[in-house]
Amino acid sequence: MQTTADQINTNKTVSDANAVQIAANKVKLDGFINVVSRGATGDGVTDDTDAINAAIAACPIGGVVYFPPCAEDAFYRVTSAIAVTKAIRLSGSGYQVGESGVQGAVLTQDTVGEDLLTCSDVDGLVIEHLALGCVARSGSALAIGDDVTRSRFTNVFLAGGGTGLSLGTGNTLNTYEGIRVSAGVSDSSFGVPIIGFDLSAGGSSKNLWADCEVSGCETGISLSGS
Repeated sequence: MQTTADQINTNKTVSDANAVQIAANKVKLDGFINVVSRGATGDGVTDDTDAINAAIAACPIGGVVYFPPCAEDAFYRVTSAIAVTKAIRLSGSGYQVGESGVQGAVLTQDTVGEDLLTCSDVDGLVIEHLALGCVARSGSALAIGDDVTRSRFTNVFLAGGGTGLSLGTGNTLNTYEGIRVSAGVSDSSFGVPIIGFDLSAGGSSKNLWADCEVSGCETGISLSGS
């Protein structure tokens, strides 16, 4: 005979299963995943790497991975490179650079030598309205690898690391708009970039650059080899 406790446990199991199925169906229907729903905190202390990777992995082609604003003076802490190799949209809530540092949708790499956000072998990627930075003078805040095409990078703030933005080979028909690389940030979560834009790999063409800016770096734009 099933007891009341057994029935409660059964109902809970069914309810949990239904909740998982509803969440999966919602992703399929609207293609929208909030990184917080996958466990990210944006508190500047918790390692959010796995949660962000989980959101990217679950996002369907053409879908959106959304980064809501962090608490004041906080950020999404990352400890290994976040890689994107499919046509999705990584969209933040935006950012603001002020006397107290960078506020809003902010991601910071916390491991020396690691890039923060990387992409390669993708057609149709969009990265927008995010602030990205590395603590040490190594790695790239945004590393665009080989064979990225017909993709758009818009309203992105880059600070820290060896390079703000690095560009690989075989990148064509991409748009870079409102990309700002700056060392002028009074924020301990960011280092000072050595190079603003590293385009030295060469082999990329037919890209559009509009309203981009570099300030405070040792080298603004590296073109050797291009």
